[in-house]
Amino acid sequence: MVVGIMTATSEQKRNTAISVAAIIVVLIVAYASYSMQHVIIAAICAGAIGGLFHEIIQSKGTFILWNWDDKGNLYFGSLVGLILGAFAGAIMVGTGATVASSAYIMISAFTAGAALKGVTDAYNPSNAPSQPGTKAS
Repeated sequence: MVVGIMTATSEQKRNTAISVAAIIVVLIVAYASYSMQHVIIAAICAGAIGGLFHEIIQSKGTFILWNWDDKGNLYFGSLVGLILGAFAGAIMVGTGATVASSAYIMISAFTAGAALKGVTDAYNPSNAPSQPGTKAS
């Protein structure tokens, strides 16, 4: 079960601190890349921030790696969010978006990272129907 940060265990608090530290590190790399006009690296970082941001909003960053909660829902965790977000940012830049303004690229990469993390977390086998066309219990 995902709990509030005040009632979290010491491991969950440590994992949240690691997740926040990862966002800070990736933000610094993104800012440096953006300042030096390395748009592709900055977009990959923006996507990674999006994936991490989604994980912090979803589970308060209490999972670094994948984990199942009490209800059987799968959370991929901050590390997977970072990787998926970076992948989404790279794909977004690879689609030819480099002709757009760099601010647009950063926003699109952030959104792509958060969206890909959300889509991967959306399917939970415990909530899936056992037969096609039936409702989940």
